[in-house]
Amino acid sequence: MFRRTASICAVMMVVLLVLSCANIGTPDGGPYDEDPPKVVRTSPKEYATNTRTKKIVLEFDENIKLDNATEKVMVSPPQLEMPEISAMGKRITIELMDTLKDSTTYTIDFSDAIEDNNEGNPMGDYAFAFSTGDRIDTFQMSGTVLNAENLEPIKGILVGLYSEKEDSVFRTKSFERVSRTNGSGHFTIKGIAPGEYRAYALTDQNQNFLFDQKSEQIAFSDRLLTPSAKPDIRPDTVWHDSIHYDSIVMTPYMHFFPDDIVLLAFTETGQDQYLLKKEREVLNKFTICFSAPRDTLPLIVATDFDASTAFVTDANQTNDTITYWIRDSLIYYNDTLNMLLYYMGTDTNGVLVQMVDTMELVSKVSKERFDKQRKREYEDWAKQSKKDAEAEAKKKARELRKKEEDAKAEAKAKGETENTETSEEPQQTEQPEEESEQPELSEESEKSEDAKKSEQSEKKKGKKKKDYDFDADNFVVPPMPETFVGVRVSSTSAMAPDQNIEFIFEEPIDTFDINAFHFTIQVDSTFQPADFMILRDSINIKKFTFYAEWMPDTTYQLQIDTGAFVSIYGHRMAGQKKSIKIKSLDTYSALFVNLDNFKGNGVVELLKAGDKVVKSARAIDNRADFFFITPGDYYIRMFDDRNRNGKWDTGEFDSHTQPEDMYYYHKELNLRAMWEVSEHWTPTARPRNEQKPEKLIKQKPDKQKSAKTRNEQRAKDKQNKK
Repeated sequence: MFRRTASICAVMMVVLLVLSCANIGTPDGGPYDEDPPKVVRTSPKEYATNTRTKKIVLEFDENIKLDNATEKVMVSPPQLEMPEISAMGKRITIELMDTLKDSTTYTIDFSDAIEDNNEGNPMGDYAFAFSTGDRIDTFQMSGTVLNAENLEPIKGILVGLYSEKEDSVFRTKSFERVSRTNGSGHFTIKGIAPGEYRAYALTDQNQNFLFDQKSEQIAFSDRLLTPSAKPDIRPDTVWHDSIHYDSIVMTPYMHFFPDDIVLLAFTETGQDQYLLKKEREVLNKFTICFSAPRDTLPLIVATDFDASTAFVTDANQTNDTITYWIRDSLIYYNDTLNMLLYYMGTDTNGVLVQMVDTMELVSKVSKERFDKQRKREYEDWAKQSKKDAEAEAKKKARELRKKEEDAKAEAKAKGETENTETSEEPQQTEQPEEESEQPELSEESEKSEDAKKSEQSEKKKGKKKKDYDFDADNFVVPPMPETFVGVRVSSTSAMAPDQNIEFIFEEPIDTFDINAFHFTIQVDSTFQPADFMILRDSINIKKFTFYAEWMPDTTYQLQIDTGAFVSIYGHRMAGQKKSIKIKSLDTYSALFVNLDNFKGNGVVELLKAGDKVVKSARAIDNRADFFFITPGDYYIRMFDDRNRNGKWDTGEFDSHTQPEDMYYYHKELNLRAMWEVSEHWTPTARPRNEQKPEKLIKQKPDKQKSAKTRNEQRAKDKQNKK
């Protein structure tokens, strides 16, 4: 028996060896799976009625997985307690935790989250529905949510419906039906019953599906929405490859309306105000940050000094970030500052009340560390000064030696020339014969006894005698160079006629001297005095602007004496001299924007990529003019400045105030030198979600999932090998 078994094993090993030798390459495992998963069974049945089960099970024809279920899977009506959703093998299980409502259609919208486990083929846009009543509601509504300020699509914001028409429902009740936007800002709300609805959008920070925090981004619309549907046909393209298509197939489908809802989302002003942080990075200043813009500045009270005169207040435009520069060194040399901060803050009832905080501000750079740093800077300066002085002495000694050597060489050359010229005649000397025969004294004999002893002493100590004059022991360190206030000056090399020169300092400026500015214009070949003006910025206390009537294709000179500006710490501005060239008119373009069929107070903005505002102009008689535009590609947008304050303003829900309308011109404008372009634009001609040019949109659409075409690629690879 044993021999028979051994023989069989030997035969099998030989067969396996032969097969392995015959097939050295990787065996072909058959075609890849390119079919999406299919639902084969559900519990309860899909579109079941009169069911109250809270556990839903979906079974598929192959193993599946869920992609980003937390973000993509949406249950409607919304669930206050998050449902438990899990995927294992061929099954997805959903357990609802909230109590089910009577006579309500429930939809579990998976979007494109379901994929097969092996190849990642998406199932597509899938939603499961059942009803606790005797009917299934199947209407749908769809649209887009945009940021009201820049028409940017908003991803991941909730969109919900209410059948009640009062605004208060948004603050008191959860959405009746809900969806979430994708990467294009698009949403689809499913399972809607017949009736009239109003739509809202919400970035739900506390996940209660209602608006109860001022910091939540919201949108609301007065449009009454009535769901409807009708059969329709859409063209579907069958592609041969990524470039060529085979055919266009007309596919019937059910078209649901409305499908053009546009919600403009905004964040209200007057958000909850509270102290975010207070910090003291260095000794002479500290910064206080609040959570939201403020109408007033806080009050600081100190016990050790008069806080009303101790600081220079440097606040941003919205007063939510404030830097206090401490004037007196006797105050800021204290490592710790103890003060009281009085400010308006939001209490637990959402009401603004006066609050007080005790501030104990410890500098991250202590007085001891500051003094050590200054001492180290002085020591480095002294060391470098001594080194530079010694190097200068060496340089002078080398120059002196070279001068002496050159003189000797010149004298020697001159002597040799004289000897050559008189070599034929006997030399006559005026010295006595006995003197001419005396040997020259050696260099050694000319040295004094003290010099010899000093040199011998230095040799014994291993020192090399200096051949230059420098007394290191008695070197006097010169004063350190003056510390000038740091400043950033805008470019003056090639300015447009409508530009001006900006000075932005690193410290607040205490005084400036208008007489320290010398401004001239080139007329023919001479420079003549020209008029100018300097103004401190009304918001940024560290900013000054130099104004002049700039003439195209003209050169100016601006000389600024040292000390023209002096900071609150006594630091002067270093003197500067600048040549200013104003470009000629033929290097610029001009744009005239005509607003057609628009009634409002339009402010038109010229944009570069990234929504960067280059120029802004108020429309007068529905026309905005832009001059001195550097050639390039531009975009334009316009907002209706209802309160005529020159800036875009947000909305407010309680007063039912929408944000100011923003519009984008859908085309890119190419402006060239010496062009004058007149553009006519009807801001309301296109829906808001179709206005913003694609190049300006930062929020890109989600990547469309599709079945893998690996079989097609493999067939191509095999064909290429043949």
